[in-house]
Amino acid sequence: MTAQSSKDRRPVIVVGYDGSPAARAAVDLARERAGSTGAVHVVHAFVVPNDVPGAAYATFAYEDCRSAAEEVVASLADTGVGTHLAHGRPATELCRVADEVDADAIVIGTRGVGAVRALLGSVAHDLLHHARRPVTVVPARMLEEPDAPAPGAGRTIVAGYDGSPAARAAVEQAIERVRGGGHLVVVHTHRIPSEYAGSPYYEQTLGESADRARRTIDELERDCEALAGVDYEPDLLAGDPADALCRVADQRKADEILIGTRGVGRVRALLGSVAHDVLHRANRPVTVIPSRMVEQDAGTSEARPGSLAL
Repeated sequence: MTAQSSKDRRPVIVVGYDGSPAARAAVDLARERAGSTGAVHVVHAFVVPNDVPGAAYATFAYEDCRSAAEEVVASLADTGVGTHLAHGRPATELCRVADEVDADAIVIGTRGVGAVRALLGSVAHDLLHHARRPVTVVPARMLEEPDAPAPGAGRTIVAGYDGSPAARAAVEQAIERVRGGGHLVVVHTHRIPSEYAGSPYYEQTLGESADRARRTIDELERDCEALAGVDYEPDLLAGDPADALCRVADQRKADEILIGTRGVGRVRALLGSVAHDVLHRANRPVTVIPSRMVEQDAGTSEARPGSLAL
């Protein structure tokens, strides 16, 4: 790809579609992220079950995919859009298309079933293991809860931070989300081993853990000058990271949660499993920054300038 700054690069979003309500919401969010100058690439993948013989089912599945894709493309007349019909695992095909078009992000809905079971909830987890760019997941439960935010509706963002490069990238992307009007809450959690419960050293250990958490946020505020340009506040909490992120997002009526995967940091606040836990619990869009994307940007010739500013 030709090096471009985040300001010069037009947004390119790949979105998975299977005809389900969550997938439709994902398309709406992708369109909002792409804006009037960007491009949306709709991917509809299908898999023919091993126990279904013959070519007849494959033909039916393909036609079903084509019909569904044409339906959604018709609603995207105001946005540059490409359609990709693929026979294969959805996560694999989404990553392949994203690489081909050098996408800024992949957006999917969870628990979509559709006529040919194109995109299941497990696709989100597969993507976290293989994607090399941000993955935004729109949960189906968001559409079932009247108080949950609509995709792209607002500017309140909750970002998880643990001091790792992927978490730092999540904060940087969250800053871009709220720049120009919005509110950012950076959540950092800390906890101590359960065996300390009831120990005479429990309060001392908890206090030391809280001090380390405070220093982690202080270092972020010192090193990330962009925070000074947005409406931002830190939130330090003790306990389970996924629970804390979802709870804060609910309390603040946040429009999105951003986290990095496989962050370790000095207090091991956000591990890769946290992303999976958040995806299971959240009732709003969740954007995950894979650690391999940050490693790629930092250490290879395939670094993708501007990939953190959607």
